[in-house]
Amino acid sequence: MEFVLMLYLLPLCLIAFLVCGVLQYLFPRIKLYLIILGCYVIVSLYLWYRSWIVDWTLLSFVAGSAMISIALVMLYMKVYRMAEKKANEMN
Repeated sequence: MEFVLMLYLLPLCLIAFLVCGVLQYLFPRIKLYLIILGCYVIVSLYLWYRSWIVDWTLLSFVAGSAMISIALVMLYMKVYRMAEKKANEMN
């Protein structure tokens, strides 16, 4: 059973990682992490209410990979802005 879960988990995490990273890069002003967190809480409550623990575990990993992607893109944008600012100061 755990092997089947891993087969479901890997592509879902990769898709969430890529989609959220691209969305955060293209639209840096939206608070995508708050949207994902809100959806995660609502869906988690439903899954816990129905006692679907396996589905909740999958959802947690997918939401976690999306949050990591958003954090990495935000870090990249911050470092890029700092480097651009430093380059402008030197000129």
